Amino acid sequence: MLVPAGKINFNNFQKSTSIFRDYFLTHKQYQLNKRVKIDTGKFCNAQCNFCYYLPEVNSKLFLKPNDLKEFIPKLLSNGIREFEFSGGEPTLNKRLQEIVEAIIRIAQKEDVYEDELYFSIVTNGIKAHEVERTIPQIKEFLFSIHGTEEVHDQIVKAKGSYQRIMEFISHHIEKESPLLLRVNVVLTNDNIDNIQNEFINTLKWFIKSGIQINFLPMNFWSSATGIFNQDKIFEGIDNIIEKLYQTIKEFPNNNSLLRSEAINIRYVQMCKISPKAREFARGHLDHYFDRHDWNKVWYPQDNLDKLNIHTNLDIEEINTKVILESLAKESSQSHYKDNICATCPELSCDGIKFIDQQKKLIPEETQEDKDKRIEYIDFKKAKHARKFSQSSKSLQS
Repeated sequence: MLVPAGKINFNNFQKSTSIFRDYFLTHKQYQLNKRVKIDTGKFCNAQCNFCYYLPEVNSKLFLKPNDLKEFIPKLLSNGIREFEFSGGEPTLNKRLQEIVEAIIRIAQKEDVYEDELYFSIVTNGIKAHEVERTIPQIKEFLFSIHGTEEVHDQIVKAKGSYQRIMEFISHHIEKESPLLLRVNVVLTNDNIDNIQNEFINTLKWFIKSGIQINFLPMNFWSSATGIFNQDKIFEGIDNIIEKLYQTIKEFPNNNSLLRSEAINIRYVQMCKISPKAREFARGHLDHYFDRHDWNKVWYPQDNLDKLNIHTNLDIEEINTKVILESLAKESSQSHYKDNICATCPELSCDGIKFIDQQKKLIPEETQEDKDKRIEYIDFKKAKHARKFSQSSKSLQS
């Protein structure tokens, strides 16, 4: 069944692939997100030890306005209206302002008005003030911040980075700025203790101030290296959510972010975290419908020696096959599912996370671990069956 780009709803999926039918029976209506990542170049003024592109952060290959004519019209025709600049560090592309203006011009030629467009940026914050001053079309800043000042600056290897981010955020909170502010927090063996202890009050302040937090357990994409201690990270996630849970009730609902969007925990094994943490867990499938994230159907392929190129640009309509193929490709880079996982109805779960990129190591699992997984799957099946029955009855009525 073909579904128009930019819109997927309950009725379209009633008779569609069973994996989606069951999922959408309990969610009534979903919108494919309309945001796409724009790779501005790999060059960066930080050296984060978990970076996917660390070998390329000195590359001087930058996106130019003239490059946009190859793919922006196709993205616009597929319903994309939001453009998020990423890198590397996008603020270091000296032609970023020209790129924004070029997208607006191309959109106008495609009969898309400027007020339909939305621009955001993922940044380490070092040049955020300058970008805000020179490119007023950017209405959203997503900062990367990974702990208290000492821990953060040590991870990114850029002294003063933490201070610049916090100054920017504090300034806009104080003046009640209309800018949308969000933060990414990558969770690694190096900072998980700091995040759940010394940094917790700062996280509470973010939440009370209406700033969304994305927790990202380290993924071994592209050239990221290191060792991922799964049990340590997942235990830390449970502790973090336990300490933040009451504060989330103070998250101020507004037109930009809802309380349900206060926290995202990306790409985790659902049966390894607590019930409270599961409320905020978001897998690759959810990514397609997260209105503040990239549309993964048109996600740029990672190329270490050149700019990332968008895929699937010739697709005119989205169907379940396209999403499933894209989902499988993305998820398989960092997770796998065994025979036990294959029986689980939790579609938001990506499965078991690899804990080393080079050797593709998987965590050792005891019989007790397997029993816990089976127990969780049985619980989800029973809960899912009840919801499915209720939704079917409402359909018949």
